[in-house]
Amino acid sequence: MISYIILDSIKHFVRSKITNKKKEIVKGYTPPNKEIKKIKIVIDYQVTSLRGLFKNCCFKEINFIQFYRKNIADMSQMFYNTDIDKDKYLFNNFVTVNVTNMSEMFASCEYLKTINLSNFDTQNVTDMGFMFSRCERLKSLDLTMFKTDNLIRMDKMFSECQELEGVNLSSFNTSKVISMSELFAECTKLKNINLKNFNADNLLYTEKMFDFCFNIEEIDLSNFKTAPIKSMSYMFRQCINLKTIYIINFKCAKKCEMKGVIEGCKSLVNFICDEELKKRIKSK
Repeated sequence: MISYIILDSIKHFVRSKITNKKKEIVKGYTPPNKEIKKIKIVIDYQVTSLRGLFKNCCFKEINFIQFYRKNIADMSQMFYNTDIDKDKYLFNNFVTVNVTNMSEMFASCEYLKTINLSNFDTQNVTDMGFMFSRCERLKSLDLTMFKTDNLIRMDKMFSECQELEGVNLSSFNTSKVISMSELFAECTKLKNINLKNFNADNLLYTEKMFDFCFNIEEIDLSNFKTAPIKSMSYMFRQCINLKTIYIINFKCAKKCEMKGVIEGCKSLVNFICDEELKKRIKSK
């Protein structure tokens, strides 16, 4: 079976499914269909959104050699819950210079172990929430080429990446980021994370940021000079091997939610933060 996807600016997505017996035109997104062997995409030049294009599809291989559009603004959920892996999905021809939304782009890609996104231009992206969430086999990630000057949302960006051992975020500019909630939540194998380049001037939400990060031993957020945080509940919950926390420059709003911030941190020896804040955290 060959599935032709025709994208136009009026109907957004029209799928033309060709079989031996008949031609069937169906409005909507590409369905989960293990019978589809090949896919061809025709994109109208006025189309600006590829949201959910391959969502829930079982394709083993997609050729992006001629996949070239400068005006795409939305790639959210583009590969959500697909069988994407590092060898058969190559992104060398992707043009992302005008993309603003990459939320859930690779979320729930359970076979993804590593991926090369070095050619991605992310200078205009504002939303990377859930971008790699629930990529259960993802082991490492190098995002050093990402430019994030306009990024606002990165909550749950790596949440539930249970095999993730390291991620390089050294190029990230987070000066506009408002939410880092559950950023690394349930990354149970994450051992080391360097966030010393992060700027937290506008950060408001950090709840569950390292929730259930069992293997991490030190978290240094001493460079986080925050706006008054509104919620930091369960920020380090069940980090059972965590020995040292540096949050010396954290500022919290008077009504900041801070339930269970260090709940279950049974190995914690050094908790370096403002004394008043420490009292508030331990009283919850």
